[in-house]
Amino acid sequence: TIDSLCYFVALRRIPVSAAQQFFSAKLLMSSCENSSAVPLAFRQVETFGKLFLENNVNPDTLSKVQGIAYHDADGKVKITPPRQMPKDLDVFPMPRRDLFLDKTGHWYQAISTSRGCYYDCVFCSAATYWETVRYHSPEKSIEDIENIMRHFPQQKNISIDDLLFAIHKKRLRRVVELIREAKIHKKVSFVCTARASAFTEEIASLLKAMNVHSICFGYESPHDRIVRWLKGPSANMKTNIRSMDLCRRYGMRPVGNYIAGTPIETLPEMAHTYWVIKNNTYRHTPNIFYMN
Repeated sequence: TIDSLCYFVALRRIPVSAAQQFFSAKLLMSSCENSSAVPLAFRQVETFGKLFLENNVNPDTLSKVQGIAYHDADGKVKITPPRQMPKDLDVFPMPRRDLFLDKTGHWYQAISTSRGCYYDCVFCSAATYWETVRYHSPEKSIEDIENIMRHFPQQKNISIDDLLFAIHKKRLRRVVELIREAKIHKKVSFVCTARASAFTEEIASLLKAMNVHSICFGYESPHDRIVRWLKGPSANMKTNIRSMDLCRRYGMRPVGNYIAGTPIETLPEMAHTYWVIKNNTYRHTPNIFYMN
């Protein structure tokens, strides 16, 4: 149900990273110039559903459909204007979680209660392809959590895969209120994401109240000049350390993501990053990603 995934349709459907959707449409189209199938790149799932459920995929009708890239009758790549994204995510139907049941009765389920991000980090395409931040209502989010619990009763932890779940305080308060009213916090725990520079004691307290056990942060680098280049002026090592300490104070495990190989990073800075990570494993669980 993610409406900005890009799909490449030839002889079979192959999912393509949403992060590639804006700059890869022509590449995707040109990669199958000799294919006998009709290749399409979709930006919105509603476009995907409309065409395939109505069995309406042919070059004559595609020019009138917004939000796609396709080959015309002459084999040239055509990209139509984008389809407007629904502002209210509740218009999408509840995911068919039961379709994920396999022979073992389990396929780990996660949820997304929002799409988009308020920030514009240089390594992330979210601000470009999501355009804005949109939410499911707290009530719809709780309904989906209960949907997971109903179909996967053996799953005792649910990952909330929002880019930044713990950022909208008023909405977070309501989500926590509904979780506790339904006593969900006594049945499952959660993993979520937060931004270190916006992580406060109130947010930590709310997340603990809904039984979050781990929080993922993008720490990126222990060097202020690098992390500010990556994430903007509000990001720095001081707020990273503060978020670690707040998590530990409330009995939650911080998970820190770091980036190595930033274009402005020197070898001594990279070595120091490894040293900082190695000497702070008692504070958090680190992950390292390499920029190339």
